[in-house]
Amino acid sequence: DDVVVTPGWLEGLRECMEEAPRVCPGGRRAGLVGPVTNRGGGPQEVQNPPPASVPLDEHAERHREAFRRRWETAFTLASFCLMMRRDALDRIGTFDERFYPLGHGDDDLSLRMQEAGFDCYVASDVYVHHEGGATVDRAFGPSAAGRRNLDLFYDKWRERRRGKTKLVATYRVKNAAATLAELKIEIQTLARL
Repeated sequence: DDVVVTPGWLEGLRECMEEAPRVCPGGRRAGLVGPVTNRGGGPQEVQNPPPASVPLDEHAERHREAFRRRWETAFTLASFCLMMRRDALDRIGTFDERFYPLGHGDDDLSLRMQEAGFDCYVASDVYVHHEGGATVDRAFGPSAAGRRNLDLFYDKWRERRRGKTKLVATYRVKNAAATLAELKIEIQTLARL
């Protein structure tokens, strides 16, 4: 109830689902596909939302042409608008009801999808408008909804991910101490997983 779809959105998601594994290096079978939007966070949020002077459908068409078939895998997808493969649904099920109604059900769904051997893809050439939080705000009032289930999410996934290979990255920076201090919060958050 807080998404405005644009012409070709459904066909665009389906094309990504069927073709992205062949287009994206190392891509596995698509289990979840989501569009890009003005407000959604993570890899689905674009930096060029349409100005008020440009009609939404016109912006979406320009966006489609500019980002045609530039699909990418994503660690998680936001659930404002998703396409799920039927056999993936049969295999992993739907949202974990423990996360209802406020937060991290989509992250959990994405991780379960990957555990089952599917990938999550961002259909970068499909643009929809998202009010962002409007559903939750209308039903429960403005709140820190995303934080409510954070501990539950970590508790569920911490043990499942314990002992798995972790990604380690290194890079040079001019002011390493300041950079590390700035990243401290992100590092602590990742360490909890």
